[in-house]
Amino acid sequence: MKLALLEEGFEMRFGEYLRETRDRRGWSQPVAAQQVGIEQSYLSKLETGKSYPSEEIFDKLQSTYGFDAGEVAGLIDGDELQKLKEVRSVRIAILDQNQTAQDSNRNWMLAGLTGLMIGGALLGGAIVPDTAERQYMYRSEGFLQPDESLTAYHAILSPDDGRHAEMLSRINQDNLHLDQYRGESFVETSSQGRRFYELIAHPETNSHSPLRFLIIPAFMLLFGSVGCFFIALQGRQKS
Repeated sequence: MKLALLEEGFEMRFGEYLRETRDRRGWSQPVAAQQVGIEQSYLSKLETGKSYPSEEIFDKLQSTYGFDAGEVAGLIDGDELQKLKEVRSVRIAILDQNQTAQDSNRNWMLAGLTGLMIGGALLGGAIVPDTAERQYMYRSEGFLQPDESLTAYHAILSPDDGRHAEMLSRINQDNLHLDQYRGESFVETSSQGRRFYELIAHPETNSHSPLRFLIIPAFMLLFGSVGCFFIALQGRQKS
């Protein structure tokens, strides 16, 4: 019976609740009044909202009809509940209901704040602007002999140069990609000899944030947070 009433989806007056509960049991008003131990005329006043039960009568109705105060607090209109606050079990049920609503609102607020913080952090990492990076490309055509000029390999560019063929045969290119500028040229020495490196290019590249893929989940969390705050606000207004 409780589930059937909840499925109605609206709040009702206490009298309507009594009448509907009686109808679902298949009792006529005289039969129900006899079961409870009250006058039919009094039950009629209860069902039409012209009167409200004392704590003693409420307990009899509760025992006979088989409902509980928590069910009443969840189904009955708020203004109607105020008229039943003198009934101790209803008063306790109202307090429990309010506490449950407060706990629920608090949980929704905490969920919203958590989503807001995490979503904000993800979004902050995802929208880091691109950074421009410059790489410096140096090339050495081969090893230099101890007595050779640093530009000895330039002979390969001049077919008429007497050392053109020799330098072509000694080509052993090495390319370096450096993040730091080392001048237009520089010399490095190893166990195999000297190498003369010349700057051949310095392209600029854009580096994208590796967290850019987090933009979508960040916005999902932020929108979810707004939904949590809305639910908490609605619950606070109802309570």
